[in-house]
Amino acid sequence: MRGKQGRAEEEEEEEEEEAEEGYAWSELPGELLALVDQRLIKLRHRIRFRAVCKRWRKQLAEMQPILFNQSSLSPLLMLPYCGSSSNSSDCEDADCGCGSQEQGWQCRLFLDMAGNQYHHIDFAQGFEKIYCRGSAFGWLFMLQHIPLLLNPLTGKQIPLPPISSFPDMLEYNPERVGHEYLVQYPNGWKIGAGKRYLESMYMERVVMSADPATSKDDCIILAIRNNSNTRLAFCKPGADKWTLIPNPDGHPSICFRNTVFWRNQFYAVDTKGKVLCCDLSNDDAPRMSFLAAEFDIVTHTFYLLVGPADELMMVTRSYGYERNDNADDEDEDYVDDDEDYVYNDDYVDDENYVDDDQHREVDNRDVSDDDRQLDPLGIVYLTDLDSDGEEESFRPKNYWTTGFMVYRLNEDTHQWEHVRDIGDFAFFLGFNAPICRSTKDHPGFKSNCIYFTDDHSSGHRRRRFGGHDMGIYNLRNGSVESILSSNLYKHTLIWPPPLWILP
Repeated sequence: MRGKQGRAEEEEEEEEEEAEEGYAWSELPGELLALVDQRLIKLRHRIRFRAVCKRWRKQLAEMQPILFNQSSLSPLLMLPYCGSSSNSSDCEDADCGCGSQEQGWQCRLFLDMAGNQYHHIDFAQGFEKIYCRGSAFGWLFMLQHIPLLLNPLTGKQIPLPPISSFPDMLEYNPERVGHEYLVQYPNGWKIGAGKRYLESMYMERVVMSADPATSKDDCIILAIRNNSNTRLAFCKPGADKWTLIPNPDGHPSICFRNTVFWRNQFYAVDTKGKVLCCDLSNDDAPRMSFLAAEFDIVTHTFYLLVGPADELMMVTRSYGYERNDNADDEDEDYVDDDEDYVYNDDYVDDENYVDDDQHREVDNRDVSDDDRQLDPLGIVYLTDLDSDGEEESFRPKNYWTTGFMVYRLNEDTHQWEHVRDIGDFAFFLGFNAPICRSTKDHPGFKSNCIYFTDDHSSGHRRRRFGGHDMGIYNLRNGSVESILSSNLYKHTLIWPPPLWILP
């Protein structure tokens, strides 16, 4: 199996041979390389083009801001680690390195549906247990104490401000196992939250205004923060803290569902379909205002995306689910994130302190409608005690997407107009920043369809189910086609959950 060092040595030998033979094809002018690169649509062609020699790779990297064209890139479906899905001896890629621990890398599968091909790409180790809560411009948002942006193709990492920099974080002590964070809730309670629990759900739905690698000064990162009620927060690469955006006056509690960057501003939609515009022109005084009224349709979740004609579009997603009537069913895939917590109440001398797990049990006895809307299926992921003192489960046994509907914003009336056909375009939805692609420019995708992955984060957190709800929805006839035929992806638990990413 050839390693990275071996490939570098081969490149150096090729360049030496070239110099001896007296021709300098590796020194082609950058303008010519740019013309070629702009015509390469498929990922494998871009990778091979850059692998010709070190000079070409360096020139193309330096010209990336000029070459980069979002609309020319085909989305890839990032799948679980290759080593977790097949034995390394069965891998067809000789350079894959499946299951290899060498140099701290593992192989992960990327499905190029436009080219009908799998790519086995080295992926930095240590991230298989970290929750990914968004992707944009080819970067993954990895949620941990110090969140970071990770480019899965290059391995480059950009650290972001720590979770403890949020205003509601009163204290962080990594030695207090099980209660590392002390959190101030809106109702005044101080709650001890475990590291593994909080770093699985505190932030999600991350979008960016620009690629931090090519436009660092213009890059703003927006995330939905979860803590009793949701809030929007933003930061810039290199900042030391996250900044919360105040909700509009008279609306202290808004349950945000998704966000998008459109015409130099961020927009967010809540669980009732109300759209808000974020004004971040002043970092010290960010504000929000309502753009469109509450949506007059009952659905489970909403997405915002930029449509083919640079218009703001809304997509609704509906689910069906099977209730789990037996919470004690054995499940070999189930991982209890709280099982290794060590609870120590001595470190807090405050009558308002509430243990996080105890709070979840007590708080579930009086759950408001807004709290229930935090989950797209309307299911509360808390536990309560029945009359016999046994825990009662609200988790579904399974769920699946039943349909989508598409709407376009009328900018004159600020009303949503139903769109029955998106023509020769395809949408890509999930944990990623929503993507719209022309099927004429990307013939490997089906027109008038929505490619979706499972972004039901409440289910992912417990790792009892999730990741399985993905497919291709046809807007014309309402049918759903499977993306993958492998039996591996027919289970109700796929970890890490697949998601769309731009190369």
